[in-house]
Amino acid sequence: SPVFHIISMHRSYNLDTNTYFHRVKMLYGKTTSSIPGGSEELSQLLGGGIRCGSLVIVMGEMQTGKSTFSQQLVFDALQDTANSAALYTTEHKTIESLSVQMHSLGMNILHYLKENRLRVYPLKNIGTPVNNPELLNQIALHMLKHQESFNLIIFDAVTPFIVRSSPETVMDFVFNCKEMCQYPRSIILSVHPFGLNKETLHRLYLISDYYLQFSVEDRLLPSTMMEERKTYKLEARKLKGCEQHAGNCVKFEIVPFEGIQILPIRAFRV
Repeated sequence: SPVFHIISMHRSYNLDTNTYFHRVKMLYGKTTSSIPGGSEELSQLLGGGIRCGSLVIVMGEMQTGKSTFSQQLVFDALQDTANSAALYTTEHKTIESLSVQMHSLGMNILHYLKENRLRVYPLKNIGTPVNNPELLNQIALHMLKHQESFNLIIFDAVTPFIVRSSPETVMDFVFNCKEMCQYPRSIILSVHPFGLNKETLHRLYLISDYYLQFSVEDRLLPSTMMEERKTYKLEARKLKGCEQHAGNCVKFEIVPFEGIQILPIRAFRV
């Protein structure tokens, strides 16, 4: 059964190289306001926050902190009463599950749900990758239908819908998202790299305004501690449409009832 019961429409894009680069160039916008990064360190990494009207690709393997980061952006954006957000999730089957998980990291979203400034759309029955372009079209149309209600839309994670799809289907969906990124609306797509070829990954990088790479690293702890903690690395490879130098990164832990906690660089192996 379809994820959303709405009329479906397919829009195809020519992936000829010249046409592709022309579309990327024409779709970039100029905006000034930003979504805060959640902490001073994250905001600084992101060049003052995520510029409104941007397409953000959050890339990384499973269990690398992408969902927590995306949830932190939603929570921080909603601190401003002028903001509203939509979260499409394949990570949680119910709104209650997401609410409990975010509360365990110090983010209570019940108030925003009651105010209708946060809407959560669990994409049910999507536990494994699917090869159905029609589902992506339906989701894109649902986002388009409700876009005026939100200035931040997050899809965490889009991977089950694209991992078995053709490059044309993937880029068709991403171009739709890019066209919805008009000021003040930003869209964040969380993606796992597995199942996507190098060309598609490169095109995702090219069309994005922000390209954030997540990974896991080991932390050196004092000898009195028996276990190593799971720590994470966030590298900003692209900001506001501009490629960034290597090493533009922060490292962090995910702490119960606190969420993301930035760590000093010296705490890591070189």
